[in-house]
Amino acid sequence: MPGDMMVIAIVFLGCFTGVTVTAMNLFAGRIKERASPRLEAEVAALRKEIGELKAISSDMVLSLDSTLQHQSALLQAVEKRAISDGALPRYTGVVAGAAGSVAENIEAHTGA
Repeated sequence: MPGDMMVIAIVFLGCFTGVTVTAMNLFAGRIKERASPRLEAEVAALRKEIGELKAISSDMVLSLDSTLQHQSALLQAVEKRAISDGALPRYTGVVAGAAGSVAENIEAHTGA
């Protein structure tokens, strides 16, 4: 008889689970119907705002890229002019007082 009770318990549990899932789906559907217009409006507003933010960030990236390219071109022009004049360019180091010409920096590092 314990096997029969187990079968009955499994069938009861299966039926109870089916009823519970159906009830939850109906309840979720009612909540979705009530909140749908308000949620759709908020989601649409958020999507619009995200689109605007993407456009702004894209513009900022392009602006930064063009600024970096312009600065790089200016630096190369200055370096070419300095080298064509026969003078070695002076670079400012990260640490205060580390400025000097390329030859001075090489001598300092090699110990010559």
